[in-house]
Amino acid sequence: MKTGGVAAALLAVTLFGANHASAQNTNAYDVAANYTSFSGNKGFGFGAWVISTPGGGTYISSDAGAHPHSFGLWNNTIGDISTANRTFNTPLAVGATFSCDYLLNTLTSSSQTNAVALRDANGNIVFSFFHIGGDNPDGWYTDANGLGVATGFSYNYQNFTHLRFVLNSATSYTFYDDTTTNSFSGVLSGAPITQVTFIRGNAATTAPSNGQDFKFDTLLITSPAGTPPSIATQPVNSMGFVGGTVTLGTVASSSQTINYQWYFNNAALAGANSANLVLNNVGLTNYGNYFLIASNTLGSATSSVVVVTVLPFGYTNAFDMAANYSSFNGNQGFGFGPWALSTIGGGSYIAGGLPTLFAIWNGSGPGQSTAIRTLNTPMAVGGTFLMQLKVNTLDTANNQNAIQLQDTNGNTFFTYWHQGGDTTDGHFTDANGTGTATGFATDAGQLDNFAFVLNTATTYTFYDLTTGSNFSGTLANGASISQVTFLRTNLVAGPFSNGQDFWFNNLVVMAPTGIAPLFTLQPAYSGGLPGSTISLNGAAASSQAVSYQWYFGGTQIPGATSTNLTLTNISVSNSGNYSLVASNIFGASTSIVATVTVYLENDRIFAYEGFDYTGGFSLIDGVSQNGGLGWSGAWQNIGGQNNFIQDNSMVGGTNVPPGYDALSTGNSYYNFSNGRIGRWLDCTTNGAFAKRGYLDANGNIGAAGKTIYVSFLQQPQVPNAFYEFEFHRGNLDDPGRIAGVGNDTATNDVYFRTPNGQFQDLGVGDSTAGPTGNLVVDFYIVRIDFQPGHADNVTVYRNPTSLTEPATATVTLTNVGNMSFNGISLGAFDGNYLGVDEIRIGASWSDALGMVKANNMLAPSPQAGGFNVSFTGNPAFTYRVQRASSLTDTWTDVGTATPQENGVGTVNDPNASSSQMFYRTVTP
Repeated sequence: MKTGGVAAALLAVTLFGANHASAQNTNAYDVAANYTSFSGNKGFGFGAWVISTPGGGTYISSDAGAHPHSFGLWNNTIGDISTANRTFNTPLAVGATFSCDYLLNTLTSSSQTNAVALRDANGNIVFSFFHIGGDNPDGWYTDANGLGVATGFSYNYQNFTHLRFVLNSATSYTFYDDTTTNSFSGVLSGAPITQVTFIRGNAATTAPSNGQDFKFDTLLITSPAGTPPSIATQPVNSMGFVGGTVTLGTVASSSQTINYQWYFNNAALAGANSANLVLNNVGLTNYGNYFLIASNTLGSATSSVVVVTVLPFGYTNAFDMAANYSSFNGNQGFGFGPWALSTIGGGSYIAGGLPTLFAIWNGSGPGQSTAIRTLNTPMAVGGTFLMQLKVNTLDTANNQNAIQLQDTNGNTFFTYWHQGGDTTDGHFTDANGTGTATGFATDAGQLDNFAFVLNTATTYTFYDLTTGSNFSGTLANGASISQVTFLRTNLVAGPFSNGQDFWFNNLVVMAPTGIAPLFTLQPAYSGGLPGSTISLNGAAASSQAVSYQWYFGGTQIPGATSTNLTLTNISVSNSGNYSLVASNIFGASTSIVATVTVYLENDRIFAYEGFDYTGGFSLIDGVSQNGGLGWSGAWQNIGGQNNFIQDNSMVGGTNVPPGYDALSTGNSYYNFSNGRIGRWLDCTTNGAFAKRGYLDANGNIGAAGKTIYVSFLQQPQVPNAFYEFEFHRGNLDDPGRIAGVGNDTATNDVYFRTPNGQFQDLGVGDSTAGPTGNLVVDFYIVRIDFQPGHADNVTVYRNPTSLTEPATATVTLTNVGNMSFNGISLGAFDGNYLGVDEIRIGASWSDALGMVKANNMLAPSPQAGGFNVSFTGNPAFTYRVQRASSLTDTWTDVGTATPQENGVGTVNDPNASSSQMFYRTVTP
């Protein structure tokens, strides 16, 4: 069986679990899931990672179970040490605990070490715990007492172990293995512990096997007992206008300094590190959920989640908010008449704070205070009235706070109110009478959002946007709603407690309701090679103007604001998830996620022929010799009947690169004088040449700007009779021959025949003739650079032995004419014999050699009993995936897979051991 090469794509994989510790009441905390690469400073309470990896490296590992990710540290170079160091923002306090999750994999030599060391500010090791290769089942440790054995500790080469170091006093400690529940205690020098170092050491005289990495995760420092911050005043739901300002605020208390971090839709907001969050120039993208985390060395507290609603300007009929006012009078905003206040026995004011609010009160009764606002335009059917209400506590049932919607004569069509003593629901009146607003917020001390929607001239729905509850009803006579009245009522005489005011804000009348855009074209996943161009497309239907914004991994792509996203000259860094957001004044819609994979092809061999057919001088019969890769139909006898398959492959020996002959293990073609065979290449639209853009306008291999490499072994009997490896177009006999390598000149030299009829000398020919029988097999690589107008260039290498393309060729030709072709012929006449073997056509020098390619394996994912193994490759070809339990074991076929168009192929391996496996691909 012949192959075009074995990809040295080896990946050791291990199934494991992990223990996670809570971040509550901690001084420092970090996990690998925070990182995309092993650098920087995530979490909190630690300094940035400091990495030293001579002869080794770091990575973020994709693991299983409780550890979806972990930090990875490795060193495979003899005598070198890799380290990953983290300082503590605060030295480890007496009573505090440092812990981490730890997985070391198998260490095959006692000269290999994985360790975690706690150190002082000068780098002196105060305590260390380490495993030495072969020390199953116990680990080792050092402290002020010297070297010791951690009896009964986890060997942990399959699963994460949770380790805890507890500083009992300035000079004593206890170290725990939470997996086995074993522990030991010791004494220390008393120097403050201010940093931790993870170490991967290799003192062996030989490099260790792959897969012996050191993984760790969940770095945690818990503080001595104390009280974390508490949220004394929670933020409240708020509304804002596009282009305006929204402010959220909290009050937190603690005996220590408090650090603040605001979050938006569960993502930390950069720079939002104070108790108050001010959102300036807000837009529709600011709509969503917000909360605050207050933390210190003793722990953290999380505020309630509040909603910020942002309203579009152009489709709003009326808008006003208390922040526009310094005193409660006049007419700000737009779409309303001026405030009309009646506060006998009471008053009005602008309540400062977060946010600023309108306020009315009444402290004597019977009586009421009112604040009335007319609408410049009556509410339209389909319109919405939005408002915020905060009633505070009412101490008797005789006190009410209410909002009324009225006509121009002051007739009330709808009322919503809270009664003194209400603890759950509100109340309402409409044309049906009085009802209970079940599930509505009590509102005591809380600012809540409400919406009144006029469904028809006589029907409505009223929403509590805070709780999600709503009710519907009818209105009297269909009279138009033209004003709103806020009421603070006392029904009995006597003074009342302070603080029972009625607060409100953000009065908005919206135009008739529409819907957010609906996607009619979703972007689809795509893939491509580095340097190529990828286009993603999406489109949404809407009755209103639509704005578009593309996102990469959740981040806006600057300037990507059309339905099409074109990525040019792509690289691996362009791989990831893309989505498109379409928005109008009524909302936004997000497309499905389109995954783009930019893959480095392991092999771009377009065609391969090793003549691996039945030998014994079997005749070319036009049917049986139909193997290999990239061809269209079998080899045909074009002239004569002396074409055969002979036993044994041809051997290039010293004329080929090291390792090349090992790929040729079958038979070869042989011409016993006066014959020619030919074969068409696959130039269909589904073939590899077409998919990679190598076909010109006539459907032949030769697209301008493309380069192709053709390699083969060749051995004539005599150098001065006709023989040739031929390139053909349209006809496999003489009329279609455009170029070739051989001799048609009756001299002893070998030549390259050009399309314009020239013969370029490649040197004295080798043969099997002569007194001593020259048995040399020549190896040729022909490089064709296709040019516009087919003024093509050709480079010929005779017997190159380099794994990379040499700087100097045997001959370099420019503008030789039209080198486009779609077939290959092999022939010898005039009594000459010819042998040919190992024909390869590829996109690169390495493809033409068929030698080892770059790593193309992706991270396997664990499954019951084994793994799902993924790799990248050419979607035009099928790959074999092999596994072995070690690099020296026999490789076993797992299965075959053809990559999708995005370049990713997957093979299921349910029978692999769940401990450690190596995988590789075998390419065509």
